[in-house]
Amino acid sequence: MQFRFRGGIVDFKQAVMWSGAHLEEEAVTWRANVAISLGGLALLAACGEAVEKPDLEATVTTMVATQIAGLATATPLPKPTSTATPTLTPVRTPVPTPTPPSTPLATPTAPASTPTSTPTAMPTSTPTATSTPTPTSTPVPVPTPTPEPQVVIHWVRFLSEGIGGEHIIVPLEALVQVYVTLSATASMAGDLDVEVRKDLTVGPDETEKLCFTQVALSAEVLEVGPCVFIAGDLTSSTFRQYFVRLYWNGTLIYSPVDPDRREYVVTKQIATPTPTP
Repeated sequence: MQFRFRGGIVDFKQAVMWSGAHLEEEAVTWRANVAISLGGLALLAACGEAVEKPDLEATVTTMVATQIAGLATATPLPKPTSTATPTLTPVRTPVPTPTPPSTPLATPTAPASTPTSTPTAMPTSTPTATSTPTPTSTPVPVPTPTPEPQVVIHWVRFLSEGIGGEHIIVPLEALVQVYVTLSATASMAGDLDVEVRKDLTVGPDETEKLCFTQVALSAEVLEVGPCVFIAGDLTSSTFRQYFVRLYWNGTLIYSPVDPDRREYVVTKQIATPTPTP
Protein backbone atom coordinates (compact mmCIF):
# COMPACT_ATOMS: atom_id res chain seq x y z
CA MET A 1 0.00 0.00 0.00
CA GLN A 2 1.39 3.47 -0.91
CA PHE A 3 0.62 6.97 0.38
CA ARG A 4 1.20 10.49 -0.78
CA PHE A 5 3.55 12.03 1.75
CA ARG A 6 4.79 15.62 1.44
CA GLY A 7 4.64 15.67 -2.36
CA GLY A 8 5.96 12.12 -2.80
CA ILE A 9 4.65 8.59 -3.04
CA VAL A 10 5.83 6.36 -0.15
CA ASP A 11 4.76 3.06 1.29
CA PHE A 12 3.57 2.46 4.79
CA LYS A 13 6.89 1.49 6.27
CA GLN A 14 8.63 4.57 4.96
CA ALA A 15 5.84 6.78 6.28
CA VAL A 16 6.26 5.32 9.77
CA MET A 17 10.00 5.78 9.74
CA TRP A 18 9.86 9.38 8.51
CA SER A 19 7.24 10.40 11.15
CA GLY A 20 8.69 8.66 14.20
CA ALA A 21 9.21 11.94 16.02
CA HIS A 22 5.54 12.82 15.86
CA LEU A 23 4.20 9.33 16.30
CA GLU A 24 3.24 9.69 19.93
CA GLU A 25 1.49 12.96 19.38
CA GLU A 26 -0.46 11.65 16.49
CA ALA A 27 -1.36 8.43 18.26
CA VAL A 28 -3.14 10.36 21.00
CA THR A 29 -5.21 12.25 18.49
CA TRP A 30 -5.98 9.01 16.70
CA ARG A 31 -7.23 7.29 19.83
CA ALA A 32 -9.64 10.16 20.53
CA ASN A 33 -11.06 10.02 17.03
CA VAL A 34 -11.49 6.28 17.21
CA ALA A 35 -13.33 6.50 20.46
CA ILE A 36 -15.68 9.11 19.10
CA SER A 37 -16.33 7.05 15.95
CA LEU A 38 -17.06 3.88 17.84
CA GLY A 39 -19.41 5.72 20.15
CA GLY A 40 -21.34 7.12 17.24
CA LEU A 41 -21.68 3.71 15.72
CA ALA A 42 -23.04 2.29 18.93
CA LEU A 43 -25.69 5.00 19.07
CA LEU A 44 -26.79 4.33 15.52
CA ALA A 45 -27.05 0.62 16.21
CA ALA A 46 -29.22 1.33 19.26
CA CYS A 47 -31.61 3.52 17.27
CA GLY A 48 -32.14 0.71 14.79
CA GLU A 49 -30.75 2.57 11.83
CA ALA A 50 -29.25 0.47 9.19
CA VAL A 51 -25.60 1.29 9.12
CA GLU A 52 -23.24 -0.30 6.75
CA LYS A 53 -20.49 -1.98 8.69
CA PRO A 54 -17.35 -0.06 7.94
CA ASP A 55 -14.09 -1.64 7.08
CA LEU A 56 -12.42 -0.76 10.40
CA GLU A 57 -9.01 -1.96 9.40
CA ALA A 58 -9.04 0.12 6.25
CA THR A 59 -10.44 3.13 8.08
CA VAL A 60 -7.89 2.98 10.89
CA THR A 61 -5.06 2.44 8.48
CA THR A 62 -6.15 5.38 6.37
CA MET A 63 -6.53 7.67 9.36
CA VAL A 64 -3.12 6.75 10.69
CA ALA A 65 -1.56 7.36 7.31
CA THR A 66 -3.37 10.70 7.03
CA GLN A 67 -2.22 11.85 10.44
CA ILE A 68 1.30 10.78 9.76
CA ALA A 69 1.47 12.46 6.41
CA GLY A 70 0.11 15.72 7.78
CA LEU A 71 -2.12 15.99 4.74
CA ALA A 72 -5.38 15.31 6.58
CA THR A 73 -6.40 16.48 10.03
CA ALA A 74 -8.70 14.33 12.01
CA THR A 75 -11.86 16.36 12.44
CA PRO A 76 -13.98 15.45 15.47
CA LEU A 77 -17.19 14.02 14.27
CA PRO A 78 -20.16 16.13 15.25
CA LYS A 79 -22.55 14.52 17.61
CA PRO A 80 -25.73 13.30 16.08
CA THR A 81 -28.59 15.73 16.66
CA SER A 82 -32.09 14.77 17.43
CA THR A 83 -35.18 16.78 18.11
CA ALA A 84 -35.53 15.19 21.45
CA THR A 85 -31.98 14.13 22.25
CA PRO A 86 -28.91 15.35 20.42
CA THR A 87 -27.28 12.43 18.56
CA LEU A 88 -23.78 12.30 17.17
CA THR A 89 -23.85 11.62 13.45
CA PRO A 90 -20.71 9.83 12.34
CA VAL A 91 -19.09 11.45 9.39
CA ARG A 92 -17.39 9.06 7.11
CA THR A 93 -14.02 10.34 6.28
CA PRO A 94 -13.41 9.74 2.63
CA VAL A 95 -10.60 7.37 2.11
CA PRO A 96 -8.25 8.79 -0.42
CA THR A 97 -7.79 6.30 -3.16
CA PRO A 98 -4.09 5.76 -3.61
CA THR A 99 -3.04 6.77 -7.05
CA PRO A 100 -1.43 3.79 -8.66
CA PRO A 101 1.94 4.48 -10.13
CA SER A 102 1.73 5.40 -13.71
CA THR A 103 2.45 2.39 -15.73
CA PRO A 104 4.31 3.36 -18.83
CA LEU A 105 2.20 2.62 -21.82
CA ALA A 106 3.70 -0.03 -23.92
CA THR A 107 4.73 1.45 -27.18
CA PRO A 108 3.11 -0.65 -29.79
CA THR A 109 5.77 -2.46 -31.57
CA ALA A 110 5.32 -2.53 -35.26
CA PRO A 111 4.81 -6.07 -36.23
CA ALA A 112 7.74 -7.59 -37.88
CA SER A 113 7.40 -7.15 -41.51
CA THR A 114 6.64 -10.38 -43.13
CA PRO A 115 9.00 -10.85 -45.99
CA THR A 116 6.99 -10.55 -49.09
CA SER A 117 8.14 -12.77 -51.84
CA THR A 118 8.74 -10.66 -54.87
CA PRO A 119 7.58 -12.56 -57.89
CA THR A 120 10.49 -13.19 -60.15
CA ALA A 121 9.69 -12.20 -63.65
CA MET A 122 10.00 -15.24 -65.81
CA PRO A 123 11.84 -14.55 -69.00
CA THR A 124 9.40 -14.38 -71.82
CA SER A 125 10.53 -16.47 -74.68
CA THR A 126 10.43 -14.47 -77.85
CA PRO A 127 8.90 -16.64 -80.54
CA THR A 128 11.37 -17.23 -83.31
CA ALA A 129 9.96 -16.26 -86.61
CA THR A 130 9.67 -19.34 -88.72
CA SER A 131 10.85 -18.72 -92.20
CA THR A 132 8.10 -19.52 -94.58
CA PRO A 133 9.51 -21.53 -97.43
CA THR A 134 9.12 -19.78 -100.71
CA PRO A 135 6.69 -21.78 -102.74
CA THR A 136 8.45 -23.30 -105.64
CA SER A 137 6.73 -23.40 -108.89
CA THR A 138 5.72 -26.88 -109.82
CA PRO A 139 7.27 -27.65 -113.14
CA VAL A 140 4.62 -28.27 -115.70
CA PRO A 141 5.52 -31.41 -117.54
CA VAL A 142 6.11 -30.63 -121.15
CA PRO A 143 4.36 -33.22 -123.19
CA THR A 144 6.93 -35.26 -125.00
CA PRO A 145 6.09 -35.39 -128.62
CA THR A 146 5.25 -38.87 -129.65
CA PRO A 147 7.88 -39.99 -132.10
CA GLU A 148 6.63 -40.90 -135.50
CA PRO A 149 6.36 -44.62 -136.12
CA GLN A 150 9.41 -46.09 -137.72
CA VAL A 151 9.61 -48.92 -140.26
CA VAL A 152 11.88 -51.75 -139.20
CA ILE A 153 13.48 -53.92 -141.96
CA HIS A 154 14.13 -57.45 -140.79
CA TRP A 155 15.07 -59.34 -143.96
CA VAL A 156 15.32 -59.14 -147.77
CA ARG A 157 15.49 -62.39 -149.71
CA PHE A 158 15.39 -63.69 -153.28
CA LEU A 159 13.71 -66.71 -154.78
CA SER A 160 14.32 -68.14 -158.29
CA GLU A 161 13.71 -71.63 -159.75
CA GLY A 162 13.64 -73.23 -156.34
CA ILE A 163 16.69 -71.43 -155.10
CA GLY A 164 16.19 -68.89 -152.34
CA GLY A 165 18.20 -66.76 -149.97
CA GLU A 166 19.99 -63.46 -149.46
CA HIS A 167 22.75 -64.32 -151.96
CA ILE A 168 21.85 -66.45 -154.97
CA ILE A 169 23.26 -67.31 -158.40
CA VAL A 170 20.73 -67.76 -161.16
CA PRO A 171 20.97 -68.60 -164.88
CA LEU A 172 20.88 -65.77 -167.26
CA GLU A 173 17.32 -64.71 -168.09
CA ALA A 174 15.99 -66.32 -164.90
CA LEU A 175 12.83 -65.02 -163.26
CA VAL A 176 13.68 -63.70 -159.76
CA GLN A 177 11.22 -62.82 -156.96
CA VAL A 178 12.05 -60.33 -154.17
CA TYR A 179 10.47 -60.57 -150.66
CA VAL A 180 10.80 -58.01 -147.86
CA THR A 181 10.07 -58.84 -144.18
CA LEU A 182 9.35 -55.75 -142.02
CA SER A 183 7.36 -54.26 -139.08
CA ALA A 184 6.74 -50.84 -137.49
CA THR A 185 7.21 -49.28 -134.03
CA ALA A 186 3.53 -48.30 -134.13
CA SER A 187 0.59 -49.00 -136.32
CA MET A 188 0.92 -47.19 -139.57
CA ALA A 189 0.09 -47.50 -143.24
CA GLY A 190 1.86 -46.31 -146.34
CA ASP A 191 3.54 -47.12 -149.64
CA LEU A 192 6.47 -49.50 -149.76
CA ASP A 193 8.62 -49.12 -152.88
CA VAL A 194 11.07 -51.90 -153.79
CA GLU A 195 13.81 -50.84 -156.18
CA VAL A 196 16.02 -53.48 -157.92
CA ARG A 197 19.28 -51.89 -159.03
CA LYS A 198 22.29 -52.93 -161.09
CA ASP A 199 25.68 -52.42 -159.48
CA LEU A 200 27.97 -51.06 -162.16
CA THR A 201 31.68 -50.62 -161.62
CA VAL A 202 31.96 -48.03 -164.35
CA GLY A 203 29.52 -45.15 -164.06
CA PRO A 204 26.45 -44.70 -161.77
CA ASP A 205 24.18 -47.58 -160.81
CA GLU A 206 20.99 -48.19 -162.75
CA THR A 207 17.43 -49.09 -161.76
CA GLU A 208 16.33 -52.47 -163.13
CA LYS A 209 12.86 -52.72 -161.62
CA LEU A 210 10.60 -50.63 -159.28
CA CYS A 211 7.63 -52.16 -157.46
CA PHE A 212 4.93 -50.16 -155.47
CA THR A 213 2.90 -51.78 -152.69
CA GLN A 214 0.46 -50.27 -150.13
CA VAL A 215 1.14 -51.76 -146.71
CA ALA A 216 -0.46 -51.52 -143.22
CA LEU A 217 2.23 -52.14 -140.61
CA SER A 218 2.24 -52.82 -136.87
CA ALA A 219 4.56 -54.34 -134.33
CA GLU A 220 3.97 -57.75 -135.84
CA VAL A 221 6.41 -58.87 -138.54
CA LEU A 222 5.02 -58.83 -142.06
CA GLU A 223 6.46 -60.22 -145.31
CA VAL A 224 5.62 -58.21 -148.41
CA GLY A 225 6.17 -59.40 -152.03
CA PRO A 226 6.98 -60.56 -154.44
CA CYS A 227 8.52 -57.92 -156.62
CA VAL A 228 9.49 -59.87 -159.76
CA PHE A 229 12.22 -59.02 -162.26
CA ILE A 230 14.19 -60.92 -165.00
CA ALA A 231 17.93 -61.21 -164.53
CA GLY A 232 18.73 -60.60 -168.23
CA ASP A 233 22.28 -59.22 -167.92
CA LEU A 234 25.28 -61.36 -167.35
CA THR A 235 27.29 -60.24 -164.39
CA SER A 236 30.95 -59.43 -165.16
CA SER A 237 33.78 -57.19 -164.13
CA THR A 238 31.81 -54.11 -165.13
CA PHE A 239 28.47 -55.36 -163.78
CA ARG A 240 28.86 -56.97 -160.43
CA GLN A 241 25.31 -57.79 -159.18
CA TYR A 242 21.66 -56.98 -158.69
CA PHE A 243 20.78 -55.46 -155.28
CA VAL A 244 17.75 -53.85 -153.57
CA ARG A 245 16.85 -50.42 -152.08
CA LEU A 246 13.60 -49.66 -150.19
CA TYR A 247 11.43 -46.49 -149.89
CA TRP A 248 8.58 -45.67 -147.46
CA ASN A 249 6.18 -43.10 -148.83
CA GLY A 250 8.88 -41.93 -151.21
CA THR A 251 11.63 -41.67 -148.56
CA LEU A 252 14.68 -43.92 -148.84
CA ILE A 253 14.81 -46.07 -145.70
CA TYR A 254 17.09 -48.94 -146.75
CA SER A 255 20.24 -48.65 -148.93
CA PRO A 256 23.14 -50.95 -148.04
CA VAL A 257 26.46 -49.98 -149.65
CA ASP A 258 28.82 -52.89 -148.95
CA PRO A 259 28.57 -55.17 -152.05
CA ASP A 260 29.92 -58.15 -150.16
CA ARG A 261 27.47 -57.97 -147.24
CA ARG A 262 24.24 -56.72 -148.78
CA GLU A 263 21.65 -58.97 -150.42
CA TYR A 264 22.40 -59.66 -154.12
CA VAL A 265 21.76 -61.81 -157.23
CA VAL A 266 24.52 -62.95 -159.61
CA THR A 267 23.90 -64.41 -163.08
CA LYS A 268 25.85 -67.02 -165.04
CA GLN A 269 25.85 -68.34 -168.50
CA ILE A 270 24.51 -71.85 -168.90
CA ALA A 271 25.91 -73.76 -171.88
CA THR A 272 23.26 -74.66 -174.39
CA PRO A 273 23.48 -78.30 -175.43
CA THR A 274 24.35 -78.70 -179.04
CA PRO A 275 21.63 -80.60 -180.89
CA THR A 276 22.77 -83.84 -182.41
CA PRO A 277 22.32 -84.09 -186.21
